[in-house]
Amino acid sequence: MFLSGKWLEENGAKIVNPFHIDQIDCSAYTMRIGSEVYVSPDEIDGREASLLQLEHQQEISIPPGQFAFLISREWLNVPIEMMAFINLRTKLKSRGLVNVSGFHVDPGYSGRLIFSVFNAGVQTVKLRADDKALLIWFARLEDPDARYAKSSPGYSGIESDLMASLPAKGASIGSVSMRLSRVEDQLNTYRKITGYIGALFLGLLTAFPIWDYVATQKSNQEGESQTIPSTSTSD
Repeated sequence: MFLSGKWLEENGAKIVNPFHIDQIDCSAYTMRIGSEVYVSPDEIDGREASLLQLEHQQEISIPPGQFAFLISREWLNVPIEMMAFINLRTKLKSRGLVNVSGFHVDPGYSGRLIFSVFNAGVQTVKLRADDKALLIWFARLEDPDARYAKSSPGYSGIESDLMASLPAKGASIGSVSMRLSRVEDQLNTYRKITGYIGALFLGLLTAFPIWDYVATQKSNQEGESQTIPSTSTSD
């Protein structure tokens, strides 16, 4: 059974910290982007991958074709008799972001949520720390059992093993397009060089008969001057 907005209003502070009533959206609670973000490297602008620590309302950019790990501002304490379901807000999905991480939170989970997103759009998506990004619904389980609840610690930050799971170099549409443009520029350069060499070679081939003709004419003239007899006069 899914829990209502009224139930969240009365009990949400026991599960979500910090809890604000104005973040209840019908039967869901709206979670915000926290103070850490990790975006996969972008070959277009030369940006290296790094874990960013965000100030309040600091802007972040997720280029087309890139992944990002976002962490929630809120800390969850899900009772063993409950589980939760999460989804990106429609406003973010319409801009091209796709949630590629899980869609549920286990019973007994305690920690912040880390959700992985992919920008499947054609434009860079800009977000800010503390933006409302994620909706979470809570459901009550029948016959809960602690043996089937989450016992390992939850996330308090974006850990290194998650960052290592993303590729060192992105293969986004933009980066592939840039590489193709570079190859095309190189081919154009090679064509120009080849054209210059061809023109020079053709010019040399054309010049050889002329030089041969000139040399022949000069040789003939010298031969003629040598065969002309000298004349002398006497009184």
